[in-house]
Formats: sequence, structure tokens, C-alpha cells
Amino acid sequence: MDQKTIRDLLYRIATDPDYRDRLIADPIAVFGAAGIQIDPSDVPPGGIKLPSNEEILRNLDSWSTQIWNLDTTGSRAPRIWLGLP
Repeated sequence: MDQKTIRDLLYRIATDPDYRDRLIADPIAVFGAAGIQIDPSDVPPGGIKLPSNEEILRNLDSWSTQIWNLDTTGSRAPRIWLGLP
């Protein structure tokens, strides 16, 4: 997955309410369909919590860069995808 694809996915989460709702309801399936494998044990029992749409849009470029850099090193990327620290 390239950085533009990550940015586009973040943008979709922030601008497509149906997609965002599906992601919150089933992050493993939604991310899996996008080619992102999430370990089920990384999903907290209460489900994921996403930042507000406004916060995602405000940080779109920096977060896509951060996720891309983590994804290429394999470090903590799944937790960031899930909105976890």
C-alpha cells in the first residue's frame, strides 16, 4: 500500500459516513477489504474509537505520512490504523 492510498483511505473515513460506520462495526473486515491485515487481538473489547472527521481532515497529510513510515518498518502500524496509541 502506498502513501497516497493511505491518505485516500483516511479521507474516505472522514468523509463517507457509511464507510466510517462499517469500519467502527467491523474493522477487521473493512480493513481486510482494503488490503490491511489487523490482528483480532489488537481490537479492544469495546471496539475502536476514531478521531472526529474534522481531526482526521486536519491531520490528513501528517497522519498518512506517519502511517506510511510505520507500515514500511512494520512497527505499530495496526494500532495506529485502529486509532489506538
